[in-house]
Amino acid sequence: MPHRVDIDSIHQNSFLLLNIAYGAKEFARSHDLASDDDYPITGGYYVGWLKYTLSEKLIDTAIKTRIVLDMIRAEEKRYEEDGEKYVVDSRDLDKKISSKYNIAGVVEGDAEITVRECCNKIIHALDIQPIYEDGDDDHYLDEESETKREWKYWDGSLDLSGLKGQEEWHFELHVSDFCTALEELVSELEGSVDWQSLHYDDDAF
Repeated sequence: MPHRVDIDSIHQNSFLLLNIAYGAKEFARSHDLASDDDYPITGGYYVGWLKYTLSEKLIDTAIKTRIVLDMIRAEEKRYEEDGEKYVVDSRDLDKKISSKYNIAGVVEGDAEITVRECCNKIIHALDIQPIYEDGDDDHYLDEESETKREWKYWDGSLDLSGLKGQEEWHFELHVSDFCTALEELVSELEGSVDWQSLHYDDDAF
């Protein structure tokens, strides 16, 4: 019997990651992250919790998604060996959905841009860095302030890098598009696959 995966937790993680990505700019506008005067919400607080939260949620999501895709692929192969066609071609579906969104970009190395490959990069990354952008307008922290401030915000992308054998790879993950594609892929699979049959254990008493 394959692993049992809480697919709802994949949806929940995607929801939280989407909210973090979409709210990042407003968060940076609302707090002076370049100063320690606004303790405890400072730049160190923001960067530390941002990287930790993104890592935790993305790792959990990537591992569970890979397990789900591998389970379905195993069923596809079993049907192929019997000369039949499974209810879904997960690889083809992944490619079609991934092509609709700007989920990632290859900076160095060679990789196919799919949800599955993004999950692989998340799992095997040896370094992960949020990408920051300069604020695109003058900004006062509050109505009483007379000083404009320079500010930065997380732009929703992550710089991932690692090794495949002896070869270095470098990958840019666009979190909001990745999560949107992931939501569509998992939802499509949920509607197509008989999960009860997939989890059936012949050895159960």
